[in-house]
Amino acid sequence: MLGQIILFFSDGYHLALMFFLAVVAIHLWYAFSIIYHLIRFGIGVAPKVMALIFFLGSVLFLIVVFYIFNTIDWQAVFDQICQFLSDIWALGY
Repeated sequence: MLGQIILFFSDGYHLALMFFLAVVAIHLWYAFSIIYHLIRFGIGVAPKVMALIFFLGSVLFLIVVFYIFNTIDWQAVFDQICQFLSDIWALGY
């Protein structure tokens, strides 16, 4: 079981996908809480219009992040991170 988990995360794409899903979940939670509080506790129409604008901006932001996530070459990013960490490690010793 542990070997399967390690094998799953050894691929850079799966690790990046899990990180992306975590960021999306956090973003959606904050967006939901802001929209909920603006609609639930707002007096009048202005907070509801502001919540709608915020929601549309949040959806647009999510689409842009998803597009950028798909266009990044994650293997090159991880290679650069590994190279940077090995350089830092070499400087220390």
